[in-house]
Amino acid sequence: MRQTRRRSQLQVEAKTFLPDEVVARVSSFLPLRSVLRAGLACKRWRAAISHRSVSWTTAMWELDPFAVMGPAGVIQAAAHLSGSWLQLARRLGNPTCRDAWRCPNKAFYFNKKTLLRACRQHRQGDHEMLMNDFLYDTKPSFCVNSSKALLAALAACHDGACIRVAAPISVGETLYVRLCRLQGHPPVERCCNEGAPCNRGAKPTLHLKHGSLAPLCAIVEGLRIEAGSRWLNGESWGPGAFFPAVSAAIPNGGLLRRCDVVSYQGSALVANSGGIVAEHCTLSTDGVFLGAVVRNAEDEKRPAIGGAGTLSMRGCSVMDNQWGAFLGKDAPADVTRAVLAANTFGHNRHEDIAELYHYAGQRVQPWRRGWDDGKP
Repeated sequence: MRQTRRRSQLQVEAKTFLPDEVVARVSSFLPLRSVLRAGLACKRWRAAISHRSVSWTTAMWELDPFAVMGPAGVIQAAAHLSGSWLQLARRLGNPTCRDAWRCPNKAFYFNKKTLLRACRQHRQGDHEMLMNDFLYDTKPSFCVNSSKALLAALAACHDGACIRVAAPISVGETLYVRLCRLQGHPPVERCCNEGAPCNRGAKPTLHLKHGSLAPLCAIVEGLRIEAGSRWLNGESWGPGAFFPAVSAAIPNGGLLRRCDVVSYQGSALVANSGGIVAEHCTLSTDGVFLGAVVRNAEDEKRPAIGGAGTLSMRGCSVMDNQWGAFLGKDAPADVTRAVLAANTFGHNRHEDIAELYHYAGQRVQPWRRGWDDGKP
């Protein structure tokens, strides 16, 4: 009782006596979701956090992952909402169609002028797709420990659902992850309905035997993704024997966080006329292929299908590859230097940044497309 009373007293004192500058400074180091919760403590904290604590880099990083709005668009939107990042996060994170039409669907579309969100069914006028972490559930709706359960969960889950992988899973063909969060399970005792123990001490492994992981507006985090086999068992190295571990073919492809990506029969990460954002990932190909490739879908006979690829990397380790990465034939020198500075390249047999293909026109940034270390 005495400890509980003392804890309550300290909480009241913190709310009352901490200066606004201290509250703003402390909360500036928190993720935006935690800042939103801290803003509910009291009116004074809310006022301090709303206008002082959330830096423009943190807010733009989490609100607009694939730079659909762009730096100027996000800043203009925040200014339109009296400069409050919290109001902007609430507007972008909550589906307006749920209040207007009692719609249970997640809102993946927004209007640039009004910033109102709507789902696919209720979108009206000039709505564009926007992807950020606030759209996806953090509490898992499915907990899977087999390939059959994973495929069933991907087919049955709603938009924005969270699927937790609790054990090593092997899939034969290309795995399409659409509009959901695929999450590795933390090392705890049990989480599956079947009562099977979860994988301890390491990230759950998702092994793709003859295909790639294809994210379609999806978040993939905390997994070890392996593609192909180190030994082909006598199979010839024909065209069908080469495939990447992760491949995106739409603009808002996949957001990868804390993943170990290993490919034995192709590049680890390929933004193939699509968008990939990688944060704190490890990219390896066992010294045979490229760690990351950004390209468009054109070949010698037909033009690009989905436009140029988009690749953004931050805090990634690109190790044990033949070449580190291919950023495009026309990648500016300052962008190349920024990518090298924002990530760790090592133990690659040849160049860290290679020029192997003829593809041009790609968009590459060390953070996300449209952002840099300096204020816009």
